Amino acid sequence: MPQPGLRPSPCPNRTGPGLTASPQRGTDKANLAALISDFDAVLFDQVKNNRIRALIENLRAHLTRIGHLTAEIPGRIDASVDEHEKIVAAIAARDPQLAERYMREHIRSVRDDQLHALEETADHA
Repeated sequence: MPQPGLRPSPCPNRTGPGLTASPQRGTDKANLAALISDFDAVLFDQVKNNRIRALIENLRAHLTRIGHLTAEIPGRIDASVDEHEKIVAAIAARDPQLAERYMREHIRSVRDDQLHALEETADHA
């Protein structure tokens, strides 16, 4: 039985009524980044509250920019794929607390990688 307020959404390159298959390792960075963006869109599309939806739409532009910056960090795309797989598994298991935990871990991981990349850039300037 679906969670209140959530509905399955189709996503390209995935199987079943939502996100269940993993992208292939070795896929080019642009394709993996697009798949991650598709994943985010499926999650964001579940929001039915107009105020929250407006906030998320505002954040999507920032997430897109961050995604482009992050994609250039060595190993970041593979880490994001692994992190998203955990999030999807928690959602599929209908465990919102675990899904939230994994999402927060993913956000912290991206932040930490970006800060580390900035430090390295500053050290080499």
